[in-house]
Amino acid sequence: MKLARNFVLPYFEYDYVSNAVRVAIGAVEIPLYAEGSTHATFYGGLGFSYAAQLVRAFDEGGLTIDPHGAINDSWAPPSWKRNCSNDRRSPFPEIPAIQVAHARFYMRSLTSPNQPNA
Repeated sequence: MKLARNFVLPYFEYDYVSNAVRVAIGAVEIPLYAEGSTHATFYGGLGFSYAAQLVRAFDEGGLTIDPHGAINDSWAPPSWKRNCSNDRRSPFPEIPAIQVAHARFYMRSLTSPNQPNA
């Protein structure tokens, strides 16, 4: 994980070529951090924001970068694009990001059952 500039939005940024998510320290400050909120709220929001950038490796831009950082034609099969609907906004990356954040929260609750989630 690399740190982004702390004073410039966005607080979370995915770099396709280096396959890295940059997180600014400002991501844990107001307005994203709400003083007095629960740990679940804080880490859930942080996890979601991070995961939303991480899954960009599989969006239309990420599919053109090979494991060595070279830009090529998409490595996804053509059927993926044919099966996509272009007349509506995709829920990607929000849906995979929330699934990743929830899975981590759930695993944490299993490994630390006595730890309060609030």
